[in-house]
Amino acid sequence: GMSESLKDTAARTLPYFNAKILPLVIAGKTILVVAHGNSLRAIVMALDQMTREQVLELNIATGAPIIYEIDPHGAVLKKTVTELPPPHARI
Repeated sequence: GMSESLKDTAARTLPYFNAKILPLVIAGKTILVVAHGNSLRAIVMALDQMTREQVLELNIATGAPIIYEIDPHGAVLKKTVTELPPPHARI
């Protein structure tokens, strides 16, 4: 099938993020966003104020949480990129 472009995905994803998710975070709620591909890139691009070119070069690991701490104005205070252990380290 035809995949959605980053521009199209951002146009669909960011209004929802800004209207529904960001206000809850600003209100002090902890929110888990589970997404993949360009929808996740669109959110990261907005939060990190990256260019389209920068975000397309970004490697977002599958299943590894990215934790953002956001101030009452919606600005990122801290970003933590977690790393999953290698498969051979699992018990």
